[in-house]
Amino acid sequence: MSDQLKNIGFTHTSKFGVVPKGGGFTLIELLVVISIIGLLASVVMTSLNTARAKARDSRRISEIKQIQKALELYIDAHGTLPAPSIYGRSNVSPGFWDGWWDLSTNTAGAGFLSFLVADGFLPKSPVDPQNTPAGHNGVPYSSGARYFYYNVSAGYGYQGGSCILNSGTYLIGATDMEAFSSGPPYPNGSGCDCLWKNSPNMFQNYFDYVICGQY
Repeated sequence: MSDQLKNIGFTHTSKFGVVPKGGGFTLIELLVVISIIGLLASVVMTSLNTARAKARDSRRISEIKQIQKALELYIDAHGTLPAPSIYGRSNVSPGFWDGWWDLSTNTAGAGFLSFLVADGFLPKSPVDPQNTPAGHNGVPYSSGARYFYYNVSAGYGYQGGSCILNSGTYLIGATDMEAFSSGPPYPNGSGCDCLWKNSPNMFQNYFDYVICGQY
């Protein structure tokens, strides 16, 4: 009977509807293969996401250093630190921080550090790879990924701390480092060590990468 079925295009199966061994994969074998493929896909996606996060962090560090070089060129040309642009700025009351912030956000990113672009020190206004708007009154006090620039006014520092900065101090950095955010932040340059030791609530909770400088 089975020979007759084969002759007319049918394949003999068991009474449970599963192709016998040697005639193809069993249902259990198919489920195992599908599970392995799903596991491998998950591992690949995790690795890919980590690689992308590291690439964004590398870009952040590179652009922050590029901004610092542009600031130094601006100082050489004008003899002073630039005032933040009208986009995303906020004055903080004296006794806490006194100066001006400038933030890159989705809505204001076009104007972030525009004075450096206008003078030809940067080819375009840099923005964080993710560039999510957050914070209040233009100050980066809450979550979000963006760049910031801070021009410190004379004689003010962290309220209650012993780190008082002179006029001519600047800070530039990124608020959110994705892959490299474990451990302490990344302070670098004049004034940063003092800030991290004496004002941890102000800096370590909000910024993942900062470069400080003075002129």
